[in-house]
Amino acid sequence: MTVLLNTFAGQTGTDWGPLMAAATLVSVPVVRAFAMLQRYIVGGLTAGTVKS
Repeated sequence: MTVLLNTFAGQTGTDWGPLMAAATLVSVPVVRAFAMLQRYIVGGLTAGTVKS
């Protein structure tokens, strides 16, 4: 995906509008996955820190 985003930057300048739109579309699935799995991620990170 980063190669795709790099196509918006050329020698004459950067086309910021489409670059930001594409970056948003690329990041949406990652944010969604994190939101759905956040409970398990935080639980796994804190599981080893709890002292019994």
